[in-house]
Amino acid sequence: MVQALLSKSDSQKIRDCLLLAIFLGYTTIAEAILKHPKYKILNEKKFLNGDTDSFWQTPSSDDAQFSPDITPIMLASQYNRTEIVQILLINGDRIAKPHDFNCKCTECLNKFKYDSLRHAQSRLNAYRGLASESYISLASIDPILTAFDLSHELGILAEKEKYFKHEYLQLRNSLSTYSVKLLNNVRGRDELDIV
Repeated sequence: MVQALLSKSDSQKIRDCLLLAIFLGYTTIAEAILKHPKYKILNEKKFLNGDTDSFWQTPSSDDAQFSPDITPIMLASQYNRTEIVQILLINGDRIAKPHDFNCKCTECLNKFKYDSLRHAQSRLNAYRGLASESYISLASIDPILTAFDLSHELGILAEKEKYFKHEYLQLRNSLSTYSVKLLNNVRGRDELDIV
């Protein structure tokens, strides 16, 4: 049924369908969408044209449930959908680290001038994905160091960001909890020396 519906859908509907499957935790449906030929064509277009011209960045329609800056890997990471994160990482998807808070590049200045709240929300969405346990565990060579570095960065952002200070502090606390979970799995002196 999913295959038949996807072949008759446009890129916006495929995007919404994939994001909804990830959000609801329907791994088999998300996998079916990711393996569908129409999705593969759209995904190849994203890699050829770059993220700025991808169908993930299309303006959201009135009935879209997710903001246009949310990508499948961000959403899967935010909800710790490990299997889906793994598939997306194998396919070459990554969460791009947002520019520095004080970045004065043309892109950041335009986004801030156009809608500073949406720009801040976009940065928060990216950090929610970057700070997730599943993304750090699967994408990082050294998860503990990554968690510590990201925690430090989130602390600085919490001081500067006026819109989402509380959310950044929560992400920082979740990274501390994740680091403790990792360290609790250390068994023996040899593993401790490696850490």
